[in-house]
Amino acid sequence: MRFQLLSLCAFTASAMLLLGASSVPALSQKPALANSNPNKYKPVSDPMPKYGAWHSCRIGGGGYVQNIVLCPSNRHVAYAYVDVGGAYRSNDDGLHWYMINGSLPARLSCYEVRSLSVDPRNDRNILMAVGSQWSAPEGVFSSSNGGKTWRNVLVAPFFGNGPMRDAGVLLTRQPGNPNIVLAASVNAGVYRSTNNGATWANCGLPGLFPTSISFDVKQPTRAYLCASPMTAWFDGGNKTWPGSFFSSENSGKTWSKLSADTPSETVQQADGALIGIFNGTAVRESLDHGVTWANYGQGLPLDPTDKNGSISDTHTSAIASGPGFSVLSTTAGTFYRRSPDRSRWTKIGKAGNNIIRGNWWGARNTGGWSHVGAAVGSVIIDPFNPAHWYFTDWYAAYQSVDSGLHWKPCIDGIESTVIHTVVEDPNIPDVVHLGMADNGYFRSNDGGQTFSQITLGTPDNMKDISVSPVTPNLLYAVGPSGYDWRANQVYVSHDNGNTWSKSSMTGLPDMSLYNCNSITTDPANTSKVYITVSGPVAPDKGGPYSSTDGGDTWSWIGSGLPKSDGFFRSDIFGGVGREIAVAKDGSSVIISHDSQQMWRSAAGSSIWQQCTLKLIGQPGSIVADPFSINRFFVAVHGDGVYRSNDAGENWTKVYNGDAAYVTEDSRHQGRLAVSTGDGIAYSPDNGSVWTQLDNNLPARVDCPICFVGNRLIAGTAGSGAFWINLPVSTKRR
Repeated sequence: MRFQLLSLCAFTASAMLLLGASSVPALSQKPALANSNPNKYKPVSDPMPKYGAWHSCRIGGGGYVQNIVLCPSNRHVAYAYVDVGGAYRSNDDGLHWYMINGSLPARLSCYEVRSLSVDPRNDRNILMAVGSQWSAPEGVFSSSNGGKTWRNVLVAPFFGNGPMRDAGVLLTRQPGNPNIVLAASVNAGVYRSTNNGATWANCGLPGLFPTSISFDVKQPTRAYLCASPMTAWFDGGNKTWPGSFFSSENSGKTWSKLSADTPSETVQQADGALIGIFNGTAVRESLDHGVTWANYGQGLPLDPTDKNGSISDTHTSAIASGPGFSVLSTTAGTFYRRSPDRSRWTKIGKAGNNIIRGNWWGARNTGGWSHVGAAVGSVIIDPFNPAHWYFTDWYAAYQSVDSGLHWKPCIDGIESTVIHTVVEDPNIPDVVHLGMADNGYFRSNDGGQTFSQITLGTPDNMKDISVSPVTPNLLYAVGPSGYDWRANQVYVSHDNGNTWSKSSMTGLPDMSLYNCNSITTDPANTSKVYITVSGPVAPDKGGPYSSTDGGDTWSWIGSGLPKSDGFFRSDIFGGVGREIAVAKDGSSVIISHDSQQMWRSAAGSSIWQQCTLKLIGQPGSIVADPFSINRFFVAVHGDGVYRSNDAGENWTKVYNGDAAYVTEDSRHQGRLAVSTGDGIAYSPDNGSVWTQLDNNLPARVDCPICFVGNRLIAGTAGSGAFWINLPVSTKRR
């Protein structure tokens, strides 16, 4: 992703997204972070607010930080956006951030951001393009109060977490007339607004996959569109789009095709020349407004034969232009600089070798590979101080106040992590176990206020965790056998999660072909544990399995179940919780999200029987009451929560409404909570009375939840984890 600072009085529209517009203060003003010591950053108090009654657990990092957008009207304000966690605002030069997702519709696709544009006249007026390739189009949202509230102003497809999300921006403003805004959507064409995003008109170019749109700094009514060749999932199937490069001479009203060979994005130098990135392996310059291109990659180690482009010094995806110079980073975080009068790029250095360490856990080296500069997505130059730069990558954002010689993490408050599970420890007060996508296992020892990553023997994705209620420090978990977005391996810890070992998994089918997303311990037997295996229900294939020796050897226990090809969940994502629960008397209940079924096995029985409750929605999770012999609760999407007091034979609805996850407090009898598609509800009495908890929880969609002390912990699918104090009083739902 590229952005440019050409001068402090004129920018291209793409630069205006990050760097400013025509009314920008002169360089003689004091730089925001300039100091006699380039490694000393402006000291500020931590302004991290609560989100209503919710507190961020402050894990940090994760996801793909796509971009940072600076504000010409307020030098201290910046916005950031990520692929799965929404958008953030900073009021102190990017040192601290807070989420601005709260009033967006409670749909995960609204938190997948592809582009964000700030009105250069008012830092509180912003436009944001969001959406997912896997769901109905969202479009462009507008806010006039810095993201406190949003309204949808355009419905159109955008891929915030899709392919080439690290390329250029898809919202751009005309230099000198920021009321004119262009939005380049996937497949539906280019849209144009003349009233600062309030209304839009379609200007053509359908059937394309845009990766960048920008205005010309020298001729503000000229615009450029990069549309890359692409095959991706869209509207229910794979679709292929052709690649082309276009220009407009009338502010986006009509467009002309310049070439089928297109850059993925462009920046513009002070003399008007365009620089384009082609396939990540070539940098070219155009002196005739994109009609012809010449090599501009002299001095760069780019190599089109190297296929490891996502994290490689032979590929680039980030470029920016400042006053009299351009900056480029490889996807592995090595920076280069070039002036128009120089014949080649000059190496500055690798960001990971010159990092000023912060407290964020992801800023360290692991296994000889530095997370710093992993898959650089954007480079940004501060219009108030050309020596102040930012870059973003898969894990974080960083800034430098000495032209890229040294870098410091600036991610405090950005929580772009996907939480699979949160589990209360029934034996040790204040301990919470957390499983995360990409980053594995975390544990809190202070009631969820803070979490620490533990890596000894853990997988990079931890889907489910079960804590033995009778043996302290004994934990079971499922995750991938290597690095992957799946769960096909059982892990065991005997020291409360400090170290983990892999189960030998004897007796299970070939787990390279199947997945096991759910694991639970027998509440009365330390060594007995259960998992659910995806695939056709049959011995040595899919179905439920149990182990009586702590997870070493396993036996198929699926007698009586239908011979379904897909009973238990295979996908590690999708808002589906634990699919098996075991009560104190040994009775069990299993749910099938994919086939919308629920089955039970009585105590002492080895045969499953289908429950008489006919589900009208997909079951999301099942839990056994730790204080009862054979009570169960099941959460059903679009329907509610049901309770059984007789081992799953009869069921009574206790919560009416959408329900994804249900959990019980292992320390306080009767406490029950349910997460929904739009927030979380709490009951102190097994579901007789409910209180809707504060709905200011960011990304409040189908959150895995657990109790700890007098708090509730909620994990999100892209914004980290949060805790809230439980209410003293309740009201009837």
